[in-house]
Amino acid sequence: MPIGILTDRDVLKKIVDRPEIWDDPVSTVMTKTVIVGSPQDDVEAVMKTMTEKRFRHLPVMEHGKLIGIVSIGDMVKAQVDQYRGEIETLETQMIGG
Repeated sequence: MPIGILTDRDVLKKIVDRPEIWDDPVSTVMTKTVIVGSPQDDVEAVMKTMTEKRFRHLPVMEHGKLIGIVSIGDMVKAQVDQYRGEIETLETQMIGG
């Protein structure tokens, strides 16, 4: 399990109050409560979690190891691709039927 994640938002939140954070250890700036996903999670559930919790990156873990990080952009693209596929299938069925 990751002990933390450091994002641009973490840095921006801290630098507003303390511009000298550049000399601080990462552990003082990072988000320590990390929500993780698994390869089996579906796109809709991951998007919902990311939207509700207001974060843009989700570490993906398998067997206790980090295997990737997905972004909200990855999730939006996957959902758009899925919708396009469904639309094409429906169009094909309508034309063929």
